[in-house]
Amino acid sequence: MLSKKTLFATLFAVCALSTVQAQTVDRRIRMNTVGFLPGFPKQATVAADFTKFWIYEAPNGKTSVYSGGTVSEPMNNPDTKEDGLRIADFSDFDKPGRYYILTDNTNIGRSPDFTVGGDVFTEPLRAAMLGFYLWRCGTAVSAYYDKKTYSHEVCHTKDGSLKYYTAGRSDGVGTKNGVGGWHDAGDYNKYIVNSGVTAALLLKAWEHFWHILENTPLISVPKSGTLPAYLTEVKWNLDWVRKMQFDDGRVSHKLSTLNFGGEVMPDKESETQYYAPWNTIASASFAGQTAIAARIYAPYDKAFADGCLAQAERSYRTVMDTSLVGVGNSLAFFNTGTYKEQIEDDGDKRLWAAAEMWETTGEPEYLRYTEDHLPKTVGTHITWGDVNTVAVLTYLNSRRGGRDPEKVRRMREELVSAADGLIDNAKAHSYARNLGSDSYYWGANGTVAGTAYILHSVYLQTGDPKYRHAIQDVAAHLLGRNCYGRSFVTGVGGNPPQNPHDRTSTASRTPWPGRLIGGPHSDKDSTKAPADIRQCATPATCWFDDTRDYWTNEVAINWNAALVYALAALTPGADTYPARPYPGQTVETELSVKRGAAPAKNGFKRTGTARVVKIWDGDRLDIPAGAKAYGLDGKLIAHKKSADGKTPAVGRKGVYLIKTDGLKD
Repeated sequence: MLSKKTLFATLFAVCALSTVQAQTVDRRIRMNTVGFLPGFPKQATVAADFTKFWIYEAPNGKTSVYSGGTVSEPMNNPDTKEDGLRIADFSDFDKPGRYYILTDNTNIGRSPDFTVGGDVFTEPLRAAMLGFYLWRCGTAVSAYYDKKTYSHEVCHTKDGSLKYYTAGRSDGVGTKNGVGGWHDAGDYNKYIVNSGVTAALLLKAWEHFWHILENTPLISVPKSGTLPAYLTEVKWNLDWVRKMQFDDGRVSHKLSTLNFGGEVMPDKESETQYYAPWNTIASASFAGQTAIAARIYAPYDKAFADGCLAQAERSYRTVMDTSLVGVGNSLAFFNTGTYKEQIEDDGDKRLWAAAEMWETTGEPEYLRYTEDHLPKTVGTHITWGDVNTVAVLTYLNSRRGGRDPEKVRRMREELVSAADGLIDNAKAHSYARNLGSDSYYWGANGTVAGTAYILHSVYLQTGDPKYRHAIQDVAAHLLGRNCYGRSFVTGVGGNPPQNPHDRTSTASRTPWPGRLIGGPHSDKDSTKAPADIRQCATPATCWFDDTRDYWTNEVAINWNAALVYALAALTPGADTYPARPYPGQTVETELSVKRGAAPAKNGFKRTGTARVVKIWDGDRLDIPAGAKAYGLDGKLIAHKKSADGKTPAVGRKGVYLIKTDGLKD
C-alpha cells in the first residue's frame, strides 16, 4: 500500500507531466491545423499509441469539453512507411470555438490549436487570394498581413522582345507590350498554358461560388467600379493574357528571360524578356481562358468581354485550321520553364476551347466538336498538361440545352465513378490523401487541391453531402494532416513553410503568404539536387523546407488556383444545391431542386429559355415584351406586359432570372 508521501509524489509527477504535455505542440498529432466545419467529419492522425483523447479550449483550458471520440486500430501507411498510426475521430463535436487535443499517452504533447466554425476557411481563402495579388507583375504591390507588410516596387515594365518569336531563329525585330499578369511561380516569367488552367479554376470557382466571392473582402484588392474585387484580381492576369495573341490568332508560348533570374526582388530584375514561338497548345489554351472570361465578365465590363470573345474566336479558328504545332525544340534559346509535355498533344486544349466556346456562345459547331471528342473516362488529375476534365465539367455543369442525353448520362456516370474513387482512396489512406499512396510528382499538392472541383461538381449533380465532406479532407491534408504535421501553405495554419523556393520570399528573407508549395516527390535531378535534399526513404517523405528544393518547395499560380477553389467550396453558403446561376449565365434546362425542398408557389415550369442578369440599386430591367423577372427563390419580381410598356424598375440590387421564349407560369 502506498504511503501518503509516496502517493502525493506520484500525483505531483503526473500533474507536472500533464502540464508539460499540454504546453508542447507535438507533430505526431497530425490534423487540419486550421479547423473543421460543424456537421462535417473531424479526424486527426496520430503517430503514436493511445486509447483515449480529450478536447480542451485553447489556448490553455484545463477542463476537457469533449471526451466521446473513437480511436481506430493501428494502421500502416505504405507510402510513408509508417506503422501504428491511429485515427482520432471526433466528428460529433460541433461546438464552435478554438481547441486543442490531449491523449492518454503522456509522452505525446498537445495537438496544434484548431477551430470549429462555419467560417473557418474564409481567412485561408483570403490569404490564398492575397498570394495572387502579391504575384502581380508590372506594378508595385503592398499588403499588410499577419502583422507584416509585404511589398515591392514597380517591376518588368519594358516591352517584350520579338527576337526569338520565330522558332529556331534569333533575327526577329521589334517589341510588343507584355506588361502585367502574374509572376508564374518562384520565378518572374509568365506562361500561357499555366495561366490557362489557373484561369479555368479561378473562374469555375466564380461560377459556383460567386454569391460568396462577390462579398468576400480581399486584402489590398478593391472593387474596380462595379467589378467585384475577386474578378478584378483575375482580370489583372487576363489583361496580360490578351497581349500574348498576335493578329493571326497565334499565341506565344511564354514571355520570359533567357535564363532564370537571381534571388532578387522583382523590381531588381532588369533582364530583357522575350516572346517565345507560338504553338497550337498555347493558342488553344488561350481560346479556352478568354472564352470563359467573355461570359463571366459580360455583366460587368461588356467591352472587355466582347474583346475576349473576339480574340477567343480568332485563336480557335487558327488552331482548328492547323494540325498540331508543339513546343518541340522551339525553346532552344531559353533556359527557363518549358511547360512541355513528354508526349506533345493539343487534344485536351482543343476540347477545352470548344467546350468553353459552346458554353459562352451556344453555337452548335462548338457543341458538336465537344461531344465528338469527349474522353472515355473522367480523369482526376487536373494539371496544366491535361485539362480534359475541365472540359468535361464545363459540359456537364452547363445549363444550356441541346446536349446528347446519352452522352450526358455516360459522362455523369464516369464523373461519379471518378469522385467515388477519390473518396475510396482517402478512406484507405491514413492521412486521407485522395490520390492515394501513389501519384507523387512535381506539383501533386496542386492536383490534390484540384480534386475539389471534381468533388463539388458531383455534389451539384447528386446533392450528396459526402462529396463536400471529401473536400474538407482535401483541405485537411494540405493544412497539416500529412506525415509532416505541417501546413503546406505559406502563412496559413500550423508550422507552414518558412523557406519556399520563391524569389520574393528569398530576397526579402521572409516567406510571402498565401502560397501552396508543390509537395513531396523523389523525381529530382541527381545532377542538380544536392544530396541532402534528394535522399529520401519514399517519394511521400521527400519534401524539404529548403529554398534550394524547387522540385518540391516551389510555389505556382496553378496550384494556388486549385487551393482557392477548394477553400471557396468550404465557405458559408457553398452548400447551395443546385448552384445558383451566375450573373450572365444562360439557363435553358431544368434547374434541380434541393432534395426535400418544396418548389416556390410562384415558381414556373420551364418550356423555353431564360437568362440571368445582375442589377444594382435603382437599375431598370431591359427586357422584351411579355418577359417576367423572377428572384432566385422563384418569386415574381417584375413583368413587362407590352412592347410599349415601361421597363420595370427593381427596388433592390440582386440577381434575377428573366423568362423569355415561351416560358410559362
